[in-house]
Amino acid sequence: MSLKNVFMFFSAVSIAKVFSVFLFFLITKFLEPSEYGLFLTLQLITMYTPIFCLGTMETLVKQYPFYIGKGLFEKARELENNVYASIVLASILVAIIGGIIIIVLSFRLKFLMLISIAAMTIISSSGFFFMFNHGRSMAHQNFKMTGFLEGFQSILMFITLVPLTYFFHFKGAIAGYFISNLAIQLISIYMATKKFGPLKFKIKKNELLKNIKIGLPISMIWWFWGIQQSIDRLISMSLLGKTMTGYYGLGTRIVSTLSLIPLSAGRVLYPKISEKLGGNCSREQLERIVVGPTRVLGIIICPMIGIVLTILPIFYELLFKEYTKGLQSVQILLIGFYFTCQVRNGLNYLIAINKQKLALAYMSSCLAICVIMELFFVKLKLGIDGIALGVSISSFYLTIVVWGTTLLQLGYTIKNVFFKLLSLNRPFVLFLLLPLILIWVYKKICAGQPIYYELIIYLIVVTTIIIISESSQKHLSEILVLINIKRNSQKLSV
Repeated sequence: MSLKNVFMFFSAVSIAKVFSVFLFFLITKFLEPSEYGLFLTLQLITMYTPIFCLGTMETLVKQYPFYIGKGLFEKARELENNVYASIVLASILVAIIGGIIIIVLSFRLKFLMLISIAAMTIISSSGFFFMFNHGRSMAHQNFKMTGFLEGFQSILMFITLVPLTYFFHFKGAIAGYFISNLAIQLISIYMATKKFGPLKFKIKKNELLKNIKIGLPISMIWWFWGIQQSIDRLISMSLLGKTMTGYYGLGTRIVSTLSLIPLSAGRVLYPKISEKLGGNCSREQLERIVVGPTRVLGIIICPMIGIVLTILPIFYELLFKEYTKGLQSVQILLIGFYFTCQVRNGLNYLIAINKQKLALAYMSSCLAICVIMELFFVKLKLGIDGIALGVSISSFYLTIVVWGTTLLQLGYTIKNVFFKLLSLNRPFVLFLLLPLILIWVYKKICAGQPIYYELIIYLIVVTTIIIISESSQKHLSEILVLINIKRNSQKLSV
């Protein structure tokens, strides 16, 4: 893994995000609300069918680098074949279930709806192969291919959906979605076969059950993660209505855009951690790959959050004046977003050392806390600000318990864990909390000054802290870890 891998993956996800935003905007313009709602509902078929893999893809991404790190190349290849077999079985099962549903509904639904369901069923069934080849590229740590698949998928969807939807409306949307998905699936099969070689269909019951046992809890972790990241909008819609949810939803899109950096870093680091565990590296060397990048991420993310917080009022005033009622909720979300950024690599490590059931328990409790806090704050009449506060509190909880456990597993005593957690979250205090407090004091003393003065003050404070703080300079230098991990990979084995 190198900084180049993170950059390539980040660039690809950024491209995908940009095209997705424009696609969302244009499709909503070309379709009637009822048609758009139906189109989104049909897409749920493709979103939920990956559950039929029962976590075997997660096993591939986790165990393949581990076996490579141990030098067990034949076992790694056998794992690929076994997971491939599970993908084929899942694809066949989805096709059969989809066919049965279409036959049952053929007497009740119109022809267009049946064709639409059939198209989504075909996409879902064949989509397992795209998912497999995408995961296979991650397991091989070929992030150039991973990034290409993600970015090109969005581009294909844009160039097919937009014109077809414009000319043929709902029918065009279904056709464009169908064509773009089949195209990227065929491309992924060609690229994976060319780069990593063909696979054999081998069904071994014991190996299949073993892969499910390893991967299913991991899949459930990310399912809970997804629910925790989206339950706020569901609660807002249910209790506060669509207008307030609209104010809140714009903020979640802003936060989602910033999340590209930790997402890219986390997904690149995950297979590398598994590989190094397979290579039996020392605690100090492992800490460099688990804790070091997280500290660097905090130093990078905190100033970004601070800058966005200071310019956000200007942004809303110029572009989204009608959404200003949601400004404060976005600011709360952004502060809590720091903890969301920090948790990913800790989860990666717990999963890599087979503590996925413990991680799942943490994620489940985080979701429960999130829901309870959001309902509690809404009851206190805090509205969407309360929902944002509930999200931030639950993210803080998850970060503390995940990293507390991670540090214990790395060999730290309970006392040292406490001080290590303080050190890990030092960027939050130095680069976010302290400057924002100083800006708040400035606003109280010098009310009525231009908003951009706050940005200038923030940059001056952060720059001063970096200059006078030796620890900040030391941690910032850890970015070299991201650059040199691949160069020094041989040194990580003992």
